[in-house]
Amino acid sequence: MSIDLESFLAARGYRMMRPNALEGAALAEFNSCLDQFREWAEAHAAFRNPEIKVVTVFLNSSEANAFAFTEADVIGVNWGLIVKIRELLGQVFDPMNFSWIPEDRRAAAKEWLYESAKFFFFWHEMGHIWNGHTRLAKTAGLAAIDELGATSMGSLSSKDFQTLEMDADSFGATQICSMARRFPFPVKNSILENEQGDGATSLAMLAFSSYLVFSMFGREMRLEEQESWDHPSAPLRQLAITGTISTKAVQMGWFNIDQASYLTQIGTQVAEDAYRSAFKEDPVSEDLAETFNPAFSSEGANYLSGLLEHWKLLRPVLDQLKPGGVLPAVQDFADG
Repeated sequence: MSIDLESFLAARGYRMMRPNALEGAALAEFNSCLDQFREWAEAHAAFRNPEIKVVTVFLNSSEANAFAFTEADVIGVNWGLIVKIRELLGQVFDPMNFSWIPEDRRAAAKEWLYESAKFFFFWHEMGHIWNGHTRLAKTAGLAAIDELGATSMGSLSSKDFQTLEMDADSFGATQICSMARRFPFPVKNSILENEQGDGATSLAMLAFSSYLVFSMFGREMRLEEQESWDHPSAPLRQLAITGTISTKAVQMGWFNIDQASYLTQIGTQVAEDAYRSAFKEDPVSEDLAETFNPAFSSEGANYLSGLLEHWKLLRPVLDQLKPGGVLPAVQDFADG
């Protein structure tokens, strides 16, 4: 379906970002991002349903947010999300935390982390489209699924929306894990590589970028309030995403479960340390994830297990609505 994107977005209260608003490095990044998104969208459609043409546009907003629209296969990414991811990495990428990365490789290392975080959000929105979420939301009377802000839920419940967000997070985490194996981190940490094997640095740094970027969206789990929210809290999403990365690494035959769990925990620990150092929070006193992120606990795991139980109810509906491909199998949280 061919549409006038600017009119389509304006009718729904969004403004498309125009490239003439940018110059220099920002303009080059704008064009590069859209080219990359188009390439990956076409490649994904090629094996699921070539008739589906997902279009990604940048929206003229300084807020860190992204959207999957329901009346057309369109993804809107606020330009502010791109800016804030870069800013965050600039703030936390202190040489003291990464002394093992040679100075002449730090720019490449930071770029890899940025690309990982950026593509996570792209693939998350792709998950909303390919797993049938946008088509379900359309039946509920919604114009878009809002990635990070408050969403009008229409006839869907809070648990419905949280389950869809968890599913899209898992879709995004699965895709970037595959990408990280194809495009490894540009520097190898010799200790990790010698202890855990080839690719250990890439998996740990993927967990680092995925965990880090959600730190800027909230630090409290507030489990007692969670059921009324339309999105899982950022700590719960950090748990789900890093858990999915670990599981995917095992499924690909990259690492065994003990190695994958260890490496993702290393990545989250370094991300937490780097974030606390950059924003003057108290340092972590223990090497246990649940001491610095309350979601990494039995309570957090139980909450996500409840969403997975709800996924079992939504899956048959989504299976009829998805535009192509196969939905993830029903599983328990302990299975990843």
